[in-house]
Amino acid sequence: MNCSSRAFEFLHGLLLANARLPKGDNKATVSARMTTITHSLSKSLFSVSRAQHGFTYIGLLFFVVIVTFALSGLATAWHTKAQREREAELLFVGEQFRRAIESYFLQSPGRSKLPASLDDLLLDERHPVTKRHLRRLYRDPMTGSTEWGLVRIGDGIAGVYSLSDGRPFRTARFQSEQFAEAETYQDWKFVFVRRTRRTVR
Repeated sequence: MNCSSRAFEFLHGLLLANARLPKGDNKATVSARMTTITHSLSKSLFSVSRAQHGFTYIGLLFFVVIVTFALSGLATAWHTKAQREREAELLFVGEQFRRAIESYFLQSPGRSKLPASLDDLLLDERHPVTKRHLRRLYRDPMTGSTEWGLVRIGDGIAGVYSLSDGRPFRTARFQSEQFAEAETYQDWKFVFVRRTRRTVR
């Protein structure tokens, strides 16, 4: 027996048990009337039920759409936050390379010289005791690779830059003004610039 049949019997029994017999009507007549009423009532109830199911389905779809947009917004926010963190790391790592190149140049025995490779920053064997100008060869936070773009002056390396062609989020508050005008991360060049001494007269 399905749910609709059970509901029909319940409604019919409930109406019949609470019905008062009008004068001139026997129980069979009342039962027939109650059956007609029950059919009509149950039909209305199940119509409402189907309508409610329809509204529930539409509401569920609306809820799914809202959740999808919310998750999409969270994913975008997470991606933005992650990229900003990588940008901050790139600025830190790039500065470490720049300082290491400066240290290598300024601590050159005899004539000042730029490193021929990044490995020279790790082990500077030009001195009686090997010097380390860089703790380790950092990875590019934007690409995840230890391969860097190199700014060369002659045979030496004066700076590094990321090989990522991504567009930076950060556009202000840089130590170098040229970073603010960058189109891609490749424009963020961390270069050691030799300062010439001015003669005081």
